[in-house]
Amino acid sequence: MKNRKLKALIVLVLSIIMITACGQKNTVEVDMDLFTGKWECEEHPLEHEDYYTGFVTMNIQEDGSFRMVDVEAGNPVISGELEFLSDTKLVLKCSTEDDFDPPPTWQTMEEEQEVEYRFTEDGKLCLTYNDGETTSTLVFVKK
Repeated sequence: MKNRKLKALIVLVLSIIMITACGQKNTVEVDMDLFTGKWECEEHPLEHEDYYTGFVTMNIQEDGSFRMVDVEAGNPVISGELEFLSDTKLVLKCSTEDDFDPPPTWQTMEEEQEVEYRFTEDGKLCLTYNDGETTSTLVFVKK
């Protein structure tokens, strides 16, 4: 009888571990030195010359926290944590403590939003948002 209870307990514990592990995303190690620092957004998203984004700056800390700010108005845009899923994808985990005011062409983004990233040959950081209808790449230059 004790053996049966022990086996049932082990099965229950393993099941709980498996269920909680299924909900977690895999994260990868990245060289945070590439990301850390102050970034200024270029004047327009790659795909949308009619939208102005030159007012957006982004600060990224070594711990993966980030903050986008509208430097012309002095308002926060979005802030939170970066979670790297692969060498091309990350999740912007935005805090709800600050304003949640996504950059132009990213208005439909969620508070936890997956985006693609890449660095250009000249060191610019490209963040590409896609909501299924619109693709918009903000290009940041490190200062």
